[in-house]
Amino acid sequence: MNDKPNAEPTSAAEELRQAMQDMLEQDNHLVKGLAAQSKKQLAREVVHLRAMIKVVQNATRNVRIDGHRFGHAEAFMLMTYKEVDGEGSILVWNSRDGVTPFVINIGSKKYQHDIPRQQGPFFDLPREHPVSHVWVTRTDAQVLEAWRRTMDRAVELGKIDPEKAKGMRDNLEVAESWHYRIGLRNLETGRFTDEEVLEAAHVTNPNQPELFPND
Repeated sequence: MNDKPNAEPTSAAEELRQAMQDMLEQDNHLVKGLAAQSKKQLAREVVHLRAMIKVVQNATRNVRIDGHRFGHAEAFMLMTYKEVDGEGSILVWNSRDGVTPFVINIGSKKYQHDIPRQQGPFFDLPREHPVSHVWVTRTDAQVLEAWRRTMDRAVELGKIDPEKAKGMRDNLEVAESWHYRIGLRNLETGRFTDEEVLEAAHVTNPNQPELFPND
């Protein structure tokens, strides 16, 4: 809070920074007092407090007051995706500071990001909202697993030469060029939606699958 009547309003980031600095000053005095006692049973707590202070100090230094802390506008945002050919919508939380697809396919439905309804940022899953999916950054193993699944399906349908697919199956760079680093996880099933889309396509329409569902 700003106690000066004629001062400019204090931003949330500035208030956070000041509160963290006040806490750090208090904790620094506590650490010095504990260390001065030279008691063995306090050693672990001292180490813990010092480590905590260092982590929080580093985090506080990165807080900017200009509102441009992230590399992408949708970083950590709660995103509404509207059904393209219907009235439905879903809530997707972006757990990362990274670009996300504007259009996604889930099952037989196509959704489009409704940018004006974006909320946040949220730095943990906003459980007070009915979030159904989460954008995540996949590990190398998860990227290749999804990519190999796509290659196998393409070969099965005759969309790609088996020898060419074989040479591409373990190519992480190619997989990333198709945006397979970005994963959309279904919170209900715990599975990635591209896996679910390919599985559904195989069952309902085996001759015309969505090979690259979030392109």
